[in-house]
Amino acid sequence: MVVPGKGVEPSRLAALAPKASVSANSTTRAHQHFTSAFLFLQNEFAILNPNLTIKTMNIKKIFIPILLSIFILPTLAFALNFEVGEEIFSTETINDDYYGAGGTVQMESDVNGDLMMAGGKLTINSAVSQDLTIVGGDIIAQGKVGDDARIGGGNVTINSTVKDDLIVGGGNVELGSNGFVGGNFIFGAGNMIINGVVNGNVQGSAGNVYINNQIKGNVKLLGIENVKFGPNGKVLGNFFYRSPKMSEAVNEETVKGEIEFKLAELPQKKIKAISRGLVAGFSIFHLLSLLFAGLIFLALFRFYMTNTVQAAYSTSLKSIGVGLLILILTPIVAILFLITGIGWPFFLILMALWLIALFVAKLIASLMIGMKIIPVKDKHGFLRVFGVFALGALIFMLLTLIPVIGWVLKFILVLMGLGAIALYEMGLFKGLRKKKMI
Repeated sequence: MVVPGKGVEPSRLAALAPKASVSANSTTRAHQHFTSAFLFLQNEFAILNPNLTIKTMNIKKIFIPILLSIFILPTLAFALNFEVGEEIFSTETINDDYYGAGGTVQMESDVNGDLMMAGGKLTINSAVSQDLTIVGGDIIAQGKVGDDARIGGGNVTINSTVKDDLIVGGGNVELGSNGFVGGNFIFGAGNMIINGVVNGNVQGSAGNVYINNQIKGNVKLLGIENVKFGPNGKVLGNFFYRSPKMSEAVNEETVKGEIEFKLAELPQKKIKAISRGLVAGFSIFHLLSLLFAGLIFLALFRFYMTNTVQAAYSTSLKSIGVGLLILILTPIVAILFLITGIGWPFFLILMALWLIALFVAKLIASLMIGMKIIPVKDKHGFLRVFGVFALGALIFMLLTLIPVIGWVLKFILVLMGLGAIALYEMGLFKGLRKKKMI
């Protein structure tokens, strides 16, 4: 029997589907899970809300496209080769694509394929033959990357040798002295330090940029407040930058090519006023859309939503990790359908369901906030639950007004909601399979 609010342990998750790469076999496996999802929907309607009658269950078939995302996305993720846990430590060579998420991650394994990792604190010492993708809080990346690298986090240190392009986003980002980029380097950061060699062009935006090694291509910096060069800093190509002020460090000694400077077009106060107006307008619209959607979903699936919130509370870290995997992997699987030529309808369906699932995760996140302040029990009626949801939705919307920290908190809450949906659904799925209902 499935116990509401209980998560699924990583070892049990791994048993749901054998490890496989993104190949014809894994695509077939995903299709099998896709078929099971339809059967799962038919049996689960009675579980979602005990108060629903047989007549209302027929009406609910209208909402199959909405609910389908909740089931398909997790099963697509489980069809791939990945690991979820609070701690991940890997040393054995992996001859396949590999995906993982955890609180603390240390990868010593060489990966003959793509490597995609997410977590709170990540140390990646792997040699990766193809693409590397990392998302997390504190990130240290070392080793060789055979193709592109995409990294996003709070504090990022890169000492990897990247054969092709490097794309980075973060608060504090450093391309270390042992780092090398064979292609182009694109970044967005609060503080950017370039101590490694870049073979191609550099383009990005940051508050402060420090260059202390050779950049062989052109440099284009937008929205830069300060630019400084170290003793080893040198740009062999052209240098374009847009800033509120000119930098004395950008001169003929540090730049071999042409130098072009453009003053920021809008005054800082006007930019802030426009930004605040846009954010305020979007926040009001966002709140109204959440309240309307919450009204419908709570009327139909109140018990399902409250049970999913309880699951999020008990498996918060795993929920974030699984949510991040679903967020990243779904577009990848959709693109795999697209490139087959005949799978474009599945591409459109998956992308639409992916967007719907993200919106449902926002509803779960809003209810999580509200239930943390005002507890909700099964005996409570619809009006109380909706009031709690409305309070959570208001707080969720107000987070938008807090720069950086608020946005990060919202992102984490949405990931937690998305992951909690996946973990709770997998628990229900296993319960139905034990009863031989699917």
